[in-house]
Amino acid sequence: MKGEFFALLAALCWGLCPIIEKKALELTDSATAILIKSLMDFIIISLIFTSTGKLMTLKIDYRVFIYLTLVSLIAGVVGQYFFYKGLSISSPSKVLLYQVYIHLLQ
Repeated sequence: MKGEFFALLAALCWGLCPIIEKKALELTDSATAILIKSLMDFIIISLIFTSTGKLMTLKIDYRVFIYLTLVSLIAGVVGQYFFYKGLSISSPSKVLLYQVYIHLLQ
């Protein structure tokens, strides 16, 4: 049941974000929005790792680095760009509907 609880919390966060992102995209373009979001992600995660001491004990297998770099490029840059472009010209509910639909096909 814990897994489902955390999945529900993630869904709530991801359901709220497009509404906020739509507001931001009314004031800036998709590429700038990705830059700001990624920069803030990096700063916040770096602060968490630094404050917990995990940064000094971090060990990463090169394959993990390669896999997650690919995920970052595909989902974090290209996918996010397309998502923001769609969000900037359509409503959050329509964009999220297509985003959820693709997962139903798997």
